[in-house]
Amino acid sequence: MTAQEEGVPVVRAYLEGVFSGHAVHDFEDKMSRSHAFRVEDARGRQVALVKVPLSFFDDLRDQAPGRFANRLRDWLDDHDVAETLRAAGSRVQMTFLLHGPSYTT
Repeated sequence: MTAQEEGVPVVRAYLEGVFSGHAVHDFEDKMSRSHAFRVEDARGRQVALVKVPLSFFDDLRDQAPGRFANRLRDWLDDHDVAETLRAAGSRVQMTFLLHGPSYTT
């Protein structure tokens, strides 16, 4: 199983948990070599957009072999991803980096 295959369900479950009642769509963005997660409200409006570079999944798994899913959940919590996404709103795209999230408008 690749790091992406193992990491995508973790990020998806996290986003579904913190954005209860919202739809979470995910897809591989081959152009940016990342996996994208789009959170939408009941009307289909974007609430949050997250891109996780495939290298992020690989690098994080290399740092914690055998504990990747737990390490990824810890990273999400340690970097307050949920609060940051809620505060930023739909105007911002969050990209995961090992040292912490990066944001673009």
